[in-house]
Amino acid sequence: MKYLDTLNDKMSRFFSKNISNKQAYVIFLVLACLFVLPIIYANVDYIDDNARRFGGYYEWGSLGRFATEGLMKFLTFSGGTMSDMGIQLQVLAIPVLAFAGFLFTRSLAKLRGKVSIGQILAGAFIVLNPLLLTNLSFRYDSLSMMIAYCLAIYAATIVTDKFDWKRSLLVIGLIVLAAGLYQPMITVFITVSLVLYLYDYANDNRKDIMKRLMYAATLFFAGCATYFAIIRLFKFSNIGGESRGSIVPFSIDGLEQVYRNLTAGYDILALFFRNGWGKLLLLTFVSVLILSFVLILVKTLRRAKWYASVVAILVPFVMALSIMGPFVLMESTITAQTRTLAAAIGLVVLCATMILCVVQIGYRRLAILLVVPVVGLLYTLNFGNVYASALKNQREYDAVVYDEIDDYVLNSPDIQNAKVVYLGGVAASPKVVKAQFLKRPALQRMDISGDNSQWYLWSSLRDQGALANIQWYVYSKEQEMSRSETCSLEESGRIHQNPYYSIYKNGDAYFIWLTDSDSPDKNTFCTTKRL
Repeated sequence: MKYLDTLNDKMSRFFSKNISNKQAYVIFLVLACLFVLPIIYANVDYIDDNARRFGGYYEWGSLGRFATEGLMKFLTFSGGTMSDMGIQLQVLAIPVLAFAGFLFTRSLAKLRGKVSIGQILAGAFIVLNPLLLTNLSFRYDSLSMMIAYCLAIYAATIVTDKFDWKRSLLVIGLIVLAAGLYQPMITVFITVSLVLYLYDYANDNRKDIMKRLMYAATLFFAGCATYFAIIRLFKFSNIGGESRGSIVPFSIDGLEQVYRNLTAGYDILALFFRNGWGKLLLLTFVSVLILSFVLILVKTLRRAKWYASVVAILVPFVMALSIMGPFVLMESTITAQTRTLAAAIGLVVLCATMILCVVQIGYRRLAILLVVPVVGLLYTLNFGNVYASALKNQREYDAVVYDEIDDYVLNSPDIQNAKVVYLGGVAASPKVVKAQFLKRPALQRMDISGDNSQWYLWSSLRDQGALANIQWYVYSKEQEMSRSETCSLEESGRIHQNPYYSIYKNGDAYFIWLTDSDSPDKNTFCTTKRL
């Protein structure tokens, strides 16, 4: 017991130690480098990257990301065709990501120009956010997405309990700019605002924290309204269809779509805790969060205003529901992608911050609990390395498949001259990637293989000139009818087969169907249902 008391005392003193802002930022910069460098080392094209590299197109403004388009035109010094900046944007994203963590930590500090090691520990999850891995994988989008992330956090940290029209306009402008860079990042404003509310509540801050929270909510909705007014005023369209910019109707169908949006996001988040370590960390974090809450409430209920305490109790539930923000109201289920769920890290940040608060308000014997976020950070670093490795291995496999298809096509004049060639099916993954999927189930939903591989192969064949007439198979009614007719032909119209893909013919139309099974004899072309 004496040894445990000594350990707690040492940990309490260590995490209470104050360092300068410059030292804190250097720590965050090191963490950001450790997190992002494996992705840079993988050196792969991610989703849109391949097509942008060869096509040189912008087309962010048409998705409501007008600030991203302006930023990229400035950075690439290009006219109508964007130049390739390689990994430069990913490198530039590192200090921006580090600054996001620093901004949050600085907002917790009581001493001017100083932050504690414990506050850095809480802010470290802003940097080591596993839900940012896919955002950071984009060569062209990584910087704009990280700037949006940073701006949303900064906006949340400068809201005060007193009305100031200049500051209010700044917050609204930051939210609009963040949305113009990458819309889903604005939900981080909500989670950070809630964490800061609880931090001040736990530390008995004399400021009117309820009033500040109400200001934050008002400014957030004003920022969202301003953003949507801008994209409507300037008539920004939506390449992916009207549903990507449309709100669900007020009807039963609309409510069902909202439910689908919510479940799509939560289903992805659940995958992060499906393996052994994930389950253990989830159980530990939840248990520690509940314990911290109880201890904080015991200390604060008598002297805090009753309505502030009610809000404090509701914060975790409100945060869990606000992870996807206003995007649950969209007709398109954009919440089915990890890159739109960065705000979910707020729950982990909340846990780490509450543990810190427990130690700060007098429970020094519980400083040992700070080990929990430390282990969580180490797990996240490992997860990031595994993700980058799987992405690199998958793209190397895809390159082999591309070479096989390219070689066959170049020796097949009939295919080169065909009216249309469809690329469909689901690309396989090498065994090393499948092994990582089993160990880290969340990787399966991080666009490493599947549609991402299909996109890579399709855009490579199109943009490198192997097949100018190739189309991506999107299961449209016309494509499905042609596929059905092909399957009714003798031997399903198959004219070529190897372990990576099969080729089918129906009149002037050809299908290159990727093999998604270890068995090349499995005819998925005729058995695959609409995705």
